[in-house]
Order: sequence, then C-alpha cells, then structure tokens
Amino acid sequence: ATNLLDFMCANSDNVAFKVSCISKCGLAKSLHCDILYTSADRLCWLHEGSKMGIGSSCEPKFTPIEIKSATKNSSKDQALGRICDSVPGKRVICVSFGSPNFRKYVWTSQYRAQVLHHAMVYDSNYVLFVTALVCEIVYVVVVHISPFVRTKYREFAMSMRQHLEWYA
Repeated sequence: ATNLLDFMCANSDNVAFKVSCISKCGLAKSLHCDILYTSADRLCWLHEGSKMGIGSSCEPKFTPIEIKSATKNSSKDQALGRICDSVPGKRVICVSFGSPNFRKYVWTSQYRAQVLHHAMVYDSNYVLFVTALVCEIVYVVVVHISPFVRTKYREFAMSMRQHLEWYA
C-alpha cells in the first residue's frame, strides 16, 4: 500500500507542496462558528514551497485531509479518467475552490461541500482531497479555499443559527 507521504514525494515534481506529520483526528469544533463541527479523515502539515519547487522557508499549514475510496473497478476507471484527459502524468493537482477543475476532480456536490466545511472549521487555506483504491492512491487534489470564501460560508452558517431550534 502506498502511503500519502511517499505518494506526495513521488508525484509532486511540478507541484510546490509536500506533506508531513499525518495524524488521525476526532471531532473538531470551529473556533469562529460555535455551531459547526467536522471530522476530517486525517490532518497534516502542508508545506508550501516556491513555484519553482519545494524549498521555501514558509511556515507549514495545518491541513485537513478527506479520503474517498473507489471500491469497484469502474470507480477506478472513472477516477483515472478524471485526471488522464486534462493532466496526463500528474497525480497531484492544485485547484482553487469553485473552479471548473475543482468540480471535475472533486466530483460530487456533497464532496465539495465537505471540503469547504473542513476548511472553514479548521480555518485552513487548504484541504487535501485524496482519491484512492483499497491499496493505492489514484490522485491527490490540493484545494485552495480563500479566506473570503470561508468567511462567506461562516456568515451563512451563523445566519442559520436562529432557525436551528435544537441549538437555541
């Protein structure tokens, strides 16, 4: 089985990111919106290098990881098809939240909402979205979620508080 640290090292030649210190996590509560909680599959430190390659002295960023597993051969073929057409040879892809490529590689609205939710609760600029088989990572999407998008989501969530009878 390929682990994420090895996968990112082997497949990040043209991507300015590396991963360290992957750990399991439990339920997390947002510090900025007390009605929102999440449970990412894993957490890591994401090191953002210069666009010319890894090696920047930037501080690592605390980053949630969401893992989706393909369990059927058809699912594997679909996952490979998503990346083969537009980024041949690349298995670590950087996208911005909401972009056409984001919608392509994070292929359901539920998964996209989950990525945004993790970013908001952890107040993270990035989420790693991993598409895998039982024993193999197919691709990793490094999703950038801007502070503006996270703030708008938080404002929306806070506006809903009054409608949540169970919370009041």
